[in-house]
Amino acid sequence: MKIEEIGVGLLCLLIYFGVKRLINKRKRRLFEDGISVGAEVLSVDDTGISIDSVGPDRPLTDVILRIKDAPFENRRVVVRQSFDLDHVPMAGDSFMILVDPKDPDNALMI
Repeated sequence: MKIEEIGVGLLCLLIYFGVKRLINKRKRRLFEDGISVGAEVLSVDDTGISIDSVGPDRPLTDVILRIKDAPFENRRVVVRQSFDLDHVPMAGDSFMILVDPKDPDNALMI
């Protein structure tokens, strides 16, 4: 094994753990400081990815939402989330979502 191959492997590991840490920080901030607001589904786009869990596959979707409540009223956000096949949201459905006040694009359907 060449030193360059080891270096590339280490670089890949550093990038992986750095990105994972950033994602976990965003999720933690969302759960700690997130504001619960109502939102309406504008559209649902299938990403073509399925999450293989115990039981049937769960499609990963991009849900485009319009926030209905202040302080983010009429803001559009995209939430990438997986759902059971019989619980995929449809346009016009209403949900409660958590929105990060410091980063309103960081949202999660609850």
